Amino acid sequence: MNDFNPTTQIAILWSIEDVQENHPLLSNEEAFNVLEAIKKNHDAGIGINWDTIDVWVHQLYPKLAGKEKVIPMTDHSFTEALGIVLSLAKGNYLELDIDPDDPAEDSVLVKE
Repeated sequence: MNDFNPTTQIAILWSIEDVQENHPLLSNEEAFNVLEAIKKNHDAGIGINWDTIDVWVHQLYPKLAGKEKVIPMTDHSFTEALGIVLSLAKGNYLELDIDPDDPAEDSVLVKE
């Protein structure tokens, strides 16, 4: 394989953090295994995107895939959002993302 030449080639990088963004229950090693499977089975007609990542997570780790969900908080105030976390997540939330400057982006990531 040729060395990368930025004057004649491009490279799009995907990281374990990208995989874990939609699948936070995966360890670093598991997320890297997903990237390795995508690389090994790369289809230039499809490329790499969120759907291909999801497919490989489900293929490699079916027991972990889909165990988390994001609950959008767009229709709730901060206090209501916390109430939803406490009632639905039962302490199993992984991430609470409340941005007072952009409430449309507020969400709670919950383990099912």
